[in-house]
Amino acid sequence: MEIIASNKYEDLADSDVIVVTVGVQRKPGQSRLETLSDNAEIIRSTMKELDREI
Repeated sequence: MEIIASNKYEDLADSDVIVVTVGVQRKPGQSRLETLSDNAEIIRSTMKELDREI
């Protein structure tokens, strides 16, 4: 097993498993649903890039 930390999608091309850990912190006054919406958009765009590159 080899663990590679990278911020470049192309480095992950031959991976069998990819662990994605992204997200924003909840801002003061922001609801959990608003934070969830922000994080969902980040995951959506990340998955789109992974799908395109790999």
